[in-house]
Amino acid sequence: LRDSVASGDTEALTTADEGRDEAYRAFDELKTNPTVDAAAIDKLRGSFDDYYSHARRTAERWLRKEQMGDDFVAALGTMTQKYNAIRADLGALTQSNKAAMLDAFASARRTMRNLAAFMALTVVFTLLAVAWASARTARAITVPLMAAVEAAQRVAQGDLALRIAGGGQDETGRLLRSLAAMVERLREVIRDVHANAESLSSAAAQ
Repeated sequence: LRDSVASGDTEALTTADEGRDEAYRAFDELKTNPTVDAAAIDKLRGSFDDYYSHARRTAERWLRKEQMGDDFVAALGTMTQKYNAIRADLGALTQSNKAAMLDAFASARRTMRNLAAFMALTVVFTLLAVAWASARTARAITVPLMAAVEAAQRVAQGDLALRIAGGGQDETGRLLRSLAAMVERLREVIRDVHANAESLSSAAAQ
């Protein structure tokens, strides 16, 4: 509008209208932003529309070279007031959006801290669960193995009176059952030897 007034070209008003339409599209696009207050955008658009309509009428009066009296001066004053109102609304909207952005960043930081804490706790609990499961697995393996080693040592020392409890269905359990069968077989052999020795003694005595 200022360019059309300065040049005295009414065709420049059409260019100004195109700029107005571009501003309307910018307002519509801003309203799609979830972080922007749509009501504030509507208020700013209304102020802009009011200012532009008033400024365009004033520019047309100037281009028609109408008599410039007190009413025209008053119109210029009103136009200035409307322009200052737009600037004030735009400043308030900028501050509001800045505050909303800061709140969003603060919320994101809190979310990241909470997520980091959750992940740390998850890792700790996972490690504890793995350690507990490993300890149980190691105990399930080492305890039967130690029992098998002790049984083998006692058999090697000639102790055939021990009783070996059967294990599970794993390799260690099968080892314990094999030791128990071996001890029982050794007992049978010794009983047979004793029986044969007694028979020989009785035959010799006769």
